[in-house]
Amino acid sequence: MADGPDLSLLRQRIREIERRLDGAGMALPAETEPRVAQLERELAAIAALLARVEPMIARIDATVPGLASRAELERMRAQVAAQLGEKPSRASLWALVALLLVVLVAPRVAGLLP
Repeated sequence: MADGPDLSLLRQRIREIERRLDGAGMALPAETEPRVAQLERELAAIAALLARVEPMIARIDATVPGLASRAELERMRAQVAAQLGEKPSRASLWALVALLLVVLVAPRVAGLLP
């Protein structure tokens, strides 16, 4: 398909139809040849478009294995949520800071330390 699509099968079918119609004493309408030529041009354009799209699809397929699936993303979200649940909250951190301040400041206020 380097030079375009193979239209030999289409041309062969047209010749078959013409033979059948001629044998029956009928001829193809005059507009048939231009219509067939138009179809051939459109088919060639479609084939050219597919030739350009095919490498793009191959590149996309090559990158897909590296991407995470929805199931993997959901599993990672659950892991992150579990890890965040194990971390202390802001309130508990502020409580710890307040406790440390009380332990450090209380002896000075009570006059136990100079």
